Parts: sequence; structure tokens; C-alpha cells
Amino acid sequence: MHAIDIEALVRWAFREEHADIRGDADADAQTIYWAVIALPDRHSHLVEQHGRAATRPLVAPTGHVVDLAAYRAAREAQRDWLEALTLLRRVLDGALLRYRPTGPLVAELLEERIAG
Repeated sequence: MHAIDIEALVRWAFREEHADIRGDADADAQTIYWAVIALPDRHSHLVEQHGRAATRPLVAPTGHVVDLAAYRAAREAQRDWLEALTLLRRVLDGALLRYRPTGPLVAELLEERIAG
């Protein structure tokens, strides 16, 4: 069984296996897809959206003028996204045939925030 970050597993299931539209997708990809769909709506939407696009929610809005409402919304989206990935990792732990989910890699996010 291979240990792999939960974010990478979600990207693989949506971007490479297209588990949401292919009935013959890998069994682990289909398990990941159905686990994402079963998340609460605010989590499911974020994980599916960013899994398909291979992106992460913004840490903060960009630009010269700071919009506090936009900043707050970006932080809430990031919080929800990390909560969703953590919950998804727990749900999938032991449920996949070839993978053992790890993460999410929060340390990477903090480094991006400091650098960016």
C-alpha cells in the first residue's frame, strides 16, 4: 500500500481517472469520488472544484487594496478546504485498495503564505 497525500489522491481521481464521469475508472478513484460527494456541501464543492482544477483556495486576495470581506472569505474557504481534506483522509483511511492517504500538507501552505 502506497502512502500518498490526500490532495494528490483527489487530483488523481478527478483529473486523471475522471471518476465523476467514467464508469470504468479505477476502483480507488471511484471510492474517492463518492467520499467527496458524501462530504457536507461546503466541503464537497471546494474539494471537487480544486481537485478538478489542481488548485488550492487563495490564502488571501491579491492586489494593492485590501478588501477585508474578500480576505475573510478567502481565509474561510482555505479553512473549509483544509477541514474537508482532513475529514476526507479520515474517511478514506483503510477504504482504498492501493493507497493510504496522508496529509493534508499544511506546512506547504504556510510556506506559500509566507513567500507569497
